[in-house]
Amino acid sequence: MQAALITPTQAGLVYAADLLMLLLRYGLFAGVAYWVFWRWKKARWQHRRIQPRFPEAKHIRTEIRYSILTCLIFAAVGVCIFAARQAGYTRIYTSIGQYGWPYVGVVPSLPFSPTTRISTGPTDLCTCRAYTIMFTGYTTCPRIHPRGLRLPFTP
Repeated sequence: MQAALITPTQAGLVYAADLLMLLLRYGLFAGVAYWVFWRWKKARWQHRRIQPRFPEAKHIRTEIRYSILTCLIFAAVGVCIFAARQAGYTRIYTSIGQYGWPYVGVVPSLPFSPTTRISTGPTDLCTCRAYTIMFTGYTTCPRIHPRGLRLPFTP
């Protein structure tokens, strides 16, 4: 299979779109939480505060800068995932009909399930085989790294 490389223009557009989405999401959730708990209802929540003093404005600006830096890094990760998907190195799919609706809701939650273990023991292979057959119809499991981590792609 020939790997499809992305162009610098595509990478820039994906980066800009990811960054915009991350900044908007951060601004919406963090901004609303800040406004409600630190401005609008400041006195109402005072008795629940751990630290009695409010931070100085310079500390708040520092936290915002670190959050923006994190958004810049996550946007770069988004470009890497996009490039890997274009090259065929991931199993990301966009058609719900490919595996069905149960796969969309259940399989992403399996790493947090008490029956899922991060090891290469026989229980994991049985658990893996059970959900693989149930939700995908395939009888093979995803590859498991020697250290026990499930790989989302086949190297």
